[in-house]
Amino acid sequence: MVSTDDLTAQVPLREEAVLRRAERRLRLLRRVLLSRRAVGAVDAFLGGIALERLYRKGAMRYRCVVLVRGEAA
Repeated sequence: MVSTDDLTAQVPLREEAVLRRAERRLRLLRRVLLSRRAVGAVDAFLGGIALERLYRKGAMRYRCVVLVRGEAA
């Protein structure tokens, strides 16, 4: 490992009320979508909201780790 940096403080976090509104809209949209691809995209956004909540609680960290491949032992 060459370096590791904690970038969590740089993650923009929205207010919980904003997250709730976005989640509610996405869940409504998900109900009417016919395409599995579109549902997958909405699910990705919902996952992002869940991740944002984990950052807010301090249960998740955003780290940059730089690794260099070395010689085989």
